[in-house]
Amino acid sequence: MIVKYLRYRPKQYVDAKTESRVKIWIALLVIATMIPSVFIAYNVVQKSFFERKARTFLEEELNQQATQVISQQFLYGADTSRIVITCIGQTIDSTQIMKMTRRMPRYGLSNTQLVVRQDYNEVNSSMLAKFNMDLRTGILEDLYTKNEELVQNKDARIAMLEKEVVRYRTLNSQSGDIGKEIKVQYPNLTEFSLSLSPIHNLQTAKIDTAYVAYAKFTRRPTWRETKRMEDWLKVRTKSKNLRLITQ
Repeated sequence: MIVKYLRYRPKQYVDAKTESRVKIWIALLVIATMIPSVFIAYNVVQKSFFERKARTFLEEELNQQATQVISQQFLYGADTSRIVITCIGQTIDSTQIMKMTRRMPRYGLSNTQLVVRQDYNEVNSSMLAKFNMDLRTGILEDLYTKNEELVQNKDARIAMLEKEVVRYRTLNSQSGDIGKEIKVQYPNLTEFSLSLSPIHNLQTAKIDTAYVAYAKFTRRPTWRETKRMEDWLKVRTKSKNLRLITQ
């Protein structure tokens, strides 16, 4: 089209047969170049549609479950796709999973497998207390390891650990205040805890520290309410690295 717009003088061929053969080869070359692009564009659009349907399915079908989805993967395939979720909290039994699978065609997910990974038991108060104690111990050990090269003497090590102890005592005090603030917004809240936790990346073998918030309700909040609460906690704690567990 650009060549025609610029009005270049067309090439003169020896005869009409040669001109026709050249035009055919050019047309075939153009078509061969376009086919992969069309195929890739089609797959990108189909993958986008699949991911949107998968998110809608999880939001609506897991909204009433006393289960927290901590990770989700949408694996699109031309023939068969997969939705892989990792859950904690109340265990989803095989009967519930079968019912959810049978309802997948309603969301346009006919050729899709649902894989549920749940290797966690329901958290209770006594387990949470032990969990927080283990977290504090692990954090102190992690901090000591990271700063060992910088600490040159015994007095400096003691001062560093005392500083961290004061820091976590302050966090425990703030945890109660933040819990009361959330209680005003969510009257169904019955238990709340906020602590720092070492997060181990099993792929890169790196260790990071993140806030872990636990909230228990008499009536489980919706997915949107949970997301709004998590965003509020990130602003309140001034940290984007925060994980929220609801029950």
